[in-house]
Amino acid sequence: MTTGGHGTDGVERRGLMFVLSSPSGAGKTTLSRLLIERMAGLQMSVSATTRPMRPGEVDGRDYLFVDKPRFEAMVKGGRAARMGDRVR
Repeated sequence: MTTGGHGTDGVERRGLMFVLSSPSGAGKTTLSRLLIERMAGLQMSVSATTRPMRPGEVDGRDYLFVDKPRFEAMVKGGRAARMGDRVR
C-alpha cells in the first residue's frame, strides 16, 4: 500500500494514520512530537475533550477544549464522533 493514490483494492488512499494509545502520562505526546520532527509530512490530529485543561496545555495544540453542550452540538452536526464517556 502507498500513502496516496489507489490501493490494490481500488479504494482511494489519502494517507496513513498512526494511532498512539496508552495510559495518561505514558509519553504519547513526547513520542508524537519526536515523530513529527523526524518524518516529513507527518501531522498531528487534535482531539476534542470536555475535561479541564491541565497546566502547560494549549487549546488547539494539545486538545480542543470544549464544554459538554458544544461537544454535543459538534456530534449532532457531524463534526465530531463520540468515542465514549469515561466512568469515574
